[in-house]
Amino acid sequence: MPASQHNRASLMATLLALFQFSLFGFSVHTLGRQIVPALKPDQQLLVVYGIFAAGGIARLVGSIILSPIGDRLGSTTLLRRSLKLLAVATLLIGVFPGASKVGAMTAGLVLLALRLVQSLALGGEYTASLSYAVDGAAPGCRGWSSSLAPAGAQIGFLLGSLSTALVIQGLGDGATAAWGWRIPFLLAGLLGLVHSQGFGRTDQGQALPPPIKTLSKFQRLRKQWRRVLAIAAVAAFPLVVFNVLFIYFVNLQTMRSGILTAQATFLTSLVQVLAVPVLLAGGRLGDRLGDRRLTVICSLILAAVTLPATIMASASPWGMLAAQILVVIPIYVIFSLQGSVLSGWLPKNDRTTVFALAFNFANLIAALSLIISSITMQTLGLNFGPGLFCMAWAPPCLLALGWLTRETNGSSRSA
Repeated sequence: MPASQHNRASLMATLLALFQFSLFGFSVHTLGRQIVPALKPDQQLLVVYGIFAAGGIARLVGSIILSPIGDRLGSTTLLRRSLKLLAVATLLIGVFPGASKVGAMTAGLVLLALRLVQSLALGGEYTASLSYAVDGAAPGCRGWSSSLAPAGAQIGFLLGSLSTALVIQGLGDGATAAWGWRIPFLLAGLLGLVHSQGFGRTDQGQALPPPIKTLSKFQRLRKQWRRVLAIAAVAAFPLVVFNVLFIYFVNLQTMRSGILTAQATFLTSLVQVLAVPVLLAGGRLGDRLGDRRLTVICSLILAAVTLPATIMASASPWGMLAAQILVVIPIYVIFSLQGSVLSGWLPKNDRTTVFALAFNFANLIAALSLIISSITMQTLGLNFGPGLFCMAWAPPCLLALGWLTRETNGSSRSA
């Protein structure tokens, strides 16, 4: 398959996947009222963050269950199955009954189950999209191809943010809480289901590895544990900072400052628009300057600005906006090069599985950051809590990057 087709398919797959997946994060206040209406708003938020964190565990499980499909049958097959599973779960969230109809316990369990299915599907989809794009990249364009999957994810994240804000703005808080919140879920799920049906049926031109016995497969994966931990450390730092600044503080400012959810979401959406060109430019720069070198530089910059950014974000909605602008370039350049830098560090026959295990372990850490930030800042009153948790992941990230002994761009890779 031509590189341009690989790039378009990777971009669209992650765009629709993250459109569906991100809606949960932008709807935490409404979902909290749907499952535990008797609790206070901050308690509702903590319950939904718990479901969010459980989804992080499910993503890790999804990487174990689904990623071997990519190594054995090809990334197209894995993407098609993951997208279909994700779309079905998203549609069901759009129609699930709230506590007023089935009780708080049942509603909570149903929402938890559907979020787990969503996360399970994404655990196989995102890293498969990265591998799919990088494996089909034209010579000298690995960084560019690597940037397209996160660019698609960012556009999907932006669509989730904007669709939520538009529904609240158009219908008002009352109608949105009653039924309007379901519209983005139903729309995103329907689009995802249609796209999954039309996704390529075969990995054209891609040579598939010979069958590997399950025991042999896991014996080989056990030998990769150092690489799994190193890749997870590299990926966790920017993911934790992203979750804290672009999800936790958005919800915190909504409660603390009394601004409308639509206004807080709209402020974040302004920064998300800037992220798309940063992602694409990061891929191009990675091809010219070296993707590993650029990742190290941006990780150092992110380590320098993270603590001031979290302090700014806790002060006011405008401080939150300034903090997001401060980190948008380093964090998104890192995201743009993850597929090229990290997947290129792995043997090809196990690449999809090992990459997915490591990346989704990092996502579990990032999901826990929401709970830890909420407890340290809102329960314990430690204003520096979110920032210190973010900074705790900077040294492991930089140490793990030191393990990368060669540039991935244009270099040979072990089979």
